[in-house]
Amino acid sequence: MTLTLRPYQQEAVQAIYDHFGKSDDNCLLVVPTAGGKTPILTSFLSAAIAEWPETRVLCLVHVKELLAQAHKTLLRMWPEAPATIFSAGLKSRNLNGSIVFATIQSIYKKAYQLQRIDLIIVDEVDLIPHGDEGMYRKLLADLLQINPYLKVVGLTATPWRMNDGLITEGEGALFKHIAYEVPIQTLINDGYICPPICKTMDTQIDTTGVAVRGSEYVAGALEKAADKAEITKAAVAEIIDLGRDRHSWLVFATGVEHAHHIRDEFKSRGITCEAITGKTSAGDRDHWIADYQAKRIKCLVNVGVLTVGFDAPATDLLAILRPTKSSRLWLQILGRGFRLSPETGKTNFLTLDYTSNSRTFGPIDLLRPKPKQKGSGATGEMPFKVCPECEAELLISSKECLACGYVFPEAPTKINHTADTAPLLSSQIRPEFVEVTRASYRRHEKLGKPATLRVDYLCGLATHSEWISFEATGYPRQKACEWWNRRAPGLPVPMTVADAIAQTQKLRVPHTIQVKQVGKFYEVVSARFN
Repeated sequence: MTLTLRPYQQEAVQAIYDHFGKSDDNCLLVVPTAGGKTPILTSFLSAAIAEWPETRVLCLVHVKELLAQAHKTLLRMWPEAPATIFSAGLKSRNLNGSIVFATIQSIYKKAYQLQRIDLIIVDEVDLIPHGDEGMYRKLLADLLQINPYLKVVGLTATPWRMNDGLITEGEGALFKHIAYEVPIQTLINDGYICPPICKTMDTQIDTTGVAVRGSEYVAGALEKAADKAEITKAAVAEIIDLGRDRHSWLVFATGVEHAHHIRDEFKSRGITCEAITGKTSAGDRDHWIADYQAKRIKCLVNVGVLTVGFDAPATDLLAILRPTKSSRLWLQILGRGFRLSPETGKTNFLTLDYTSNSRTFGPIDLLRPKPKQKGSGATGEMPFKVCPECEAELLISSKECLACGYVFPEAPTKINHTADTAPLLSSQIRPEFVEVTRASYRRHEKLGKPATLRVDYLCGLATHSEWISFEATGYPRQKACEWWNRRAPGLPVPMTVADAIAQTQKLRVPHTIQVKQVGKFYEVVSARFN
């Protein structure tokens, strides 16, 4: 088998070997959507089985459609791969391959039919719960009883859960740290995925007072707030206008009725469109997706079913009518536009945001979950409003005053046919240059992470900082080498933070640095030297 890997894919394969060469912990790889996880696994598995022919591998996927897609892609790259499928939904129960692809629902009670497994590959590991509960945990515990030397490689584009923070944090975490991560911005810079262009629309879905449960909006309440005829009509008109030069449109709705109303509005304006929800039959779903991929359908509206694993490279317009509090879901939604499409000449994808998502989460290449709050109670006061008649305090969602019966008027829907460009990448934020008075250096420690060199630049009354990862591998180490070579040309790049600190007196200090504001903080993006 001859398989040409991109440089970061080669680094990811090497990171697996490096990780297991020094640790028995499970190995976690973070690769953005459309970054090509299957070539990484294909290269690693083919070499491993060639070296150790008795190796048995289990590839776990959570839904049958993604399993079939992953199996097909592996065979396309490696036609002679000894790979079989075990999935009730795909009507195949073959455990005889050296590589077994399985849906977790079909396989989690079958450890003793599988017998010895040497390596488990888990896609979308953010779906595995913390602790000892769930199908993944049961299967893993049973397989470890058979083979205590079992190793696990996990893959994800979003290394955090909606409620539990980073996958690598917390008691009972299956993965202790990230063995390899390639940034979204790197793949965009190198031309491997498409950059987003975002317009935050003035036609907005108002989520004021929408109930929240488990760190996400309550589905029924969210749909009620979003599914308003005036918003749907205005949004569809804007999508048609702004998407006239775009090939394929993908719309995200809040519920079944909302999706159907959006679909009907598109059809009434002569646009070929279908809606796919959890209630759509498998036959209709497959047929409409195939038509969309073949460009026989211009637009697909979906509710929570085309956010993971959906492969339609020509998609170059995303319309977001689905507010969310989940940074993970937001990144997964935007991931539908990342894929390249040479046949259509796609160079970017347009995101029309009818929610506050893009403003709330900021640049997606800097997304990380907020630290989990200690304790189980609420951290702030319940939002309230005051009745204008009797001044009683009421919940923000109240429609009527319980004290005097005053009925609050419906908030007017704000509709305006203009849009504001919002940055979806940190590189899209305009930076500024500031003069450096002096620089200082110290060691920085973070639990579970390699130590870094913290560099503090004094710029007038302000201080801006950056963290240099000499002891990391892959892309962070590469960036550390570039940083050092600009400040100490000709000096060997240190392998440790201690070595770097011992030589800081030899470093050139920039006379200005370029910084840009990201949320509440500033990021150092470049430096200029005399």
